[in-house]
Amino acid sequence: MMKKTLLSILLIFIVSMVGCNKKEGYDLQEKCGKRCEEFSKNYKEKYSLNKLSYTSHYNKKLNKCFILLESFKIYNHHSLWEVNENKEYGFNEFGNIPTCWVIEKKCKSTEEWDTLVRPLMTE
Repeated sequence: MMKKTLLSILLIFIVSMVGCNKKEGYDLQEKCGKRCEEFSKNYKEKYSLNKLSYTSHYNKKLNKCFILLESFKIYNHHSLWEVNENKEYGFNEFGNIPTCWVIEKKCKSTEEWDTLVRPLMTE
């Protein structure tokens, strides 16, 4: 009888912790989305951009909030930022002078850019 009671208590504890982790993960994603929305508005104003689109992602593995910006001022360019650190993690512009890098790794094509950015924006 005592074993069943202890097992029941343990099971309830485990289930409640899993629920808390899911809620915490959801809260972090929601906060990241709000921070990214604010970040994109500031970025658009700072660089006087007419068009700016963004994708936000909370990376659980790295515990980081990323925003991938795509703007259209002179050339179509992308930049990847960690919002909480206000740190640029990558930049991609293929205009007259192609520039592409992600975390200090240079890339030579949009395909390479996508390959380097994908793990940060999907985990």
